[in-house]
Amino acid sequence: MKYDNNNPAVEELRAQGITENHLVLTTNKLIRDNEPVTPFVLDDVAKVLTKNALILLRDAYD
Repeated sequence: MKYDNNNPAVEELRAQGITENHLVLTTNKLIRDNEPVTPFVLDDVAKVLTKNALILLRDAYD
């Protein structure tokens, strides 16, 4: 999957040499940006994490 080159989280991962086998789930902001993370954003993050965790567990037992 390709990620937006302007995403600070993706830029940091690439700077550390991490370019594959990662799911990047981000609000497109860093903590230093001093913008609040709303409960709605956290709910969306939880849904994506749960979905992917269940997929990985299913695949591990197939």
